[in-house]
Amino acid sequence: MIKAPYNFVPLEETAFYPEWANHISQDIPFKDGVSGSIEYTMEAKTPIFVRNGYTDRNNPDVTFSHTTDGRYFIPGTSVKGEIRNVLEILSFGKMTRVQDARFGIRDLSDKLYRNQVKDVRCGWLFRDKDADETEAYKLIDCDIPYRISPEEIDRLLSTNLTEFKSNFMVNSRNANRGREDLIRSSYYKYNEILGLNLRGSENCEQLLKESLHISFNSKTDGCGRKIADPDKKGARSGTIIVTGQPDKRQRKKNQKGGKLKWTGKNFEFVFPDSGKKLDVDAQVVEDFISIHKNNFDFITLWEENLRHDYKIPVFFTFKDDKKNKNKKSDKKEKEKKDIVDAIGLSAMFRIPSANFIRGAIPAELQSKQHMDLAECIFGTADKGLGYLKGRVFFSPAFANDGVTTLDEVRTTLSSPKPSYGPLYVKDGTWNNSNARIKGRKRYPVRDDVRSNETGNENTQTVFIPLAKGTKFSGKIYFHNLRQCELGALISALTFNGHTECFHSIGEAKPLGYGKVKITIREISDVLVTGNEVKSGDGLKKAKYYRNIFENEMRKHYPHRKSSESLAELFAMAKGIPNAKESDFTYMRMSTNPSDNEFAQAKSTQEGHMPENLPHFSKILNGNQARIGNENWERVSEKQLNRKIEQADLAIQADINKRIYNACHDAKKPIDNEEKQTV
Repeated sequence: MIKAPYNFVPLEETAFYPEWANHISQDIPFKDGVSGSIEYTMEAKTPIFVRNGYTDRNNPDVTFSHTTDGRYFIPGTSVKGEIRNVLEILSFGKMTRVQDARFGIRDLSDKLYRNQVKDVRCGWLFRDKDADETEAYKLIDCDIPYRISPEEIDRLLSTNLTEFKSNFMVNSRNANRGREDLIRSSYYKYNEILGLNLRGSENCEQLLKESLHISFNSKTDGCGRKIADPDKKGARSGTIIVTGQPDKRQRKKNQKGGKLKWTGKNFEFVFPDSGKKLDVDAQVVEDFISIHKNNFDFITLWEENLRHDYKIPVFFTFKDDKKNKNKKSDKKEKEKKDIVDAIGLSAMFRIPSANFIRGAIPAELQSKQHMDLAECIFGTADKGLGYLKGRVFFSPAFANDGVTTLDEVRTTLSSPKPSYGPLYVKDGTWNNSNARIKGRKRYPVRDDVRSNETGNENTQTVFIPLAKGTKFSGKIYFHNLRQCELGALISALTFNGHTECFHSIGEAKPLGYGKVKITIREISDVLVTGNEVKSGDGLKKAKYYRNIFENEMRKHYPHRKSSESLAELFAMAKGIPNAKESDFTYMRMSTNPSDNEFAQAKSTQEGHMPENLPHFSKILNGNQARIGNENWERVSEKQLNRKIEQADLAIQADINKRIYNACHDAKKPIDNEEKQTV
């Protein structure tokens, strides 16, 4: 069963864009503008930890956030982040604050992937200028690469690639990550074994061809692959290119003959001389750079060379032939146009996913011209929207006296894995061009904390939490908020009056830490015009403003009471029943297929049909969905931007209509008065 300690609040199809967004001011008051403050208490219902931020990142402080005189507090930014997240959901906000990335897919068990890399070619990528002097990327197509064994390279160059296995005996669990990346890299082979410094100081293509150029004859192996047979009088010539090492090489006995045989990666490559120059679409190179931005070899070797306009060795694929046949006047004759589809640094490289995060979000939720309610309240630094200062300020929430610190906790917290589509995508994987993300990520609250014993000392998180029952006091200041905006802020603090719901603050939320209850103590509110709002005190005042907000939202969203997004938000804020705890844990990842829950979830009895994470409430009800759709029709940034532009036009038309209707309604009493006078 696919599972995770988190889940997602589904997205609405459209966002709420206030018609008053362009009239917000710090100085000019709204007619119903309100200023004042909200005093609240926050009680920890499970142990809580917020790390002291003023520490060395390489040696983080394990203590709770505190002042120089030892007072514990939760920074206002931490509270603000949680409240803003809830407010965005309650107000059907945009979703633009996301990682803008296209993922690299390399799954040898996936038939679709294997088809994509079946006819991998090799060549030299470089930056050049077109006829009109504009910069563009080009690629020298050297055809299908030849393979060459480390033994042959050692014989030719008197190197020790064959014994590389002795340098690659790395225990990935205990090794220093930086050292492991180094040993796995092609940089290590070039620099330490072949004695070549390719770090951008010289033309790397020229240096490679001077040092690793060979003549050879062509032959094939039992799998039909091209093999380079070195020969000084060979009919062909090319350059030896080495790539990274995904696994350690070792000799194992053949079961039939009893002969020693290399396992793991057994070949390097030879790029044939000559080739034709191809144009490369900028999007293809952008995807290549994005996918490899954290790749050791790209960072260490090829990025700098590409920046210097040197040619770098790459592997690539063409787009499907069927889509690239242009009919001539003679229908019997067809010409294939070679279009580069994807680029990588190895023969089995990561193919850019069909979709990317922003491409899987409805264009209507990504307006570049209009602010949603959260941006109106909290401000925005988006240049396209015209910078806006926020009208709320969150003070630190200081702990009351009598704080109890608990024993030091050592645990392992997994990092997010958005590239694993079944957890983050509604239907299928990122290779579905029609994919939609599941929504806004949140951690369901838990009744108690639990431990996670996986990992080792190098991956463990260490912290000293404060005890359950710790109380904090904080204050929120607001200025010139419209009454429905203040209502939205109060609704976010109180989950729209659902007293059984709880917020999450701080670290280790997947393990149950940081479950808190926020209670409004007092609301001091004065109309900007100077008159006090006579709406009652305490809970009555909070309810008064919440109702204004709800009435405003229901004008635009009549279905709001039955909204799936609100239902999932409240369900996760109520928490995980004890009987369902095991359904909300991290999945196991293992080299053993029978113990790898990630691999099991991706391949079900129906064939290659990914099992996607159901919404929280469906898991509670015992429902598991298995759906999948993959088509590899790549969505481009240009396509998405066109959709956003079209959506912005429709949003503007809707705002204009609302403004017109509001003006018309305001004019009615005047017209009636004039009629009576006449």
